[in-house]
Amino acid sequence: MDLHLNFEIVGTLTNLDLQLNSEIVGTLTNLDLQLNSEIVGTLTNLDLQLNSEIVGTLTNLDLHLNSENVGTLTNLDLQLNSENCGNSHKSGFIFKNCKI
Repeated sequence: MDLHLNFEIVGTLTNLDLQLNSEIVGTLTNLDLQLNSEIVGTLTNLDLQLNSEIVGTLTNLDLHLNSENVGTLTNLDLQLNSENCGNSHKSGFIFKNCKI
């Protein structure tokens, strides 16, 4: 499951939500959120919420922020409400709001 945001002249991204609220998901593989923007003004309330109860495996969960001219990152929340929350990232990004 890939969500690619490759914007070049986006002024403001407000309330960008990727919510996976599944109860009977077996495996989530290669869940990628990539922000490869060059002229993005403001990213506000970027939320990636995984609120699954019966998720078997979270594999290769990557959050890439590869922007050159990003003005402000405000309220960037990555919430992993799963059992294997601590072992779900491979990109070196620190998950501050990681809750089990």
